[in-house]
Amino acid sequence: MPDRTREPASGIPLAQAAVSTGFSDQAHFNRWFKRTYGITPGTFQHAAAGMSMTPS
Repeated sequence: MPDRTREPASGIPLAQAAVSTGFSDQAHFNRWFKRTYGITPGTFQHAAAGMSMTPS
């Protein structure tokens, strides 16, 4: 069973995130992610890339 608890990390290709979480292809991963989180993995990845990891 795919490990669907991990979210795609910013900076890695979505196809790699799909395979590393147990999906057979990126399209299946995209559909599952959008159904589960309400946004596409690409949108999530872009939002995560814009977030600062250091406290202000």
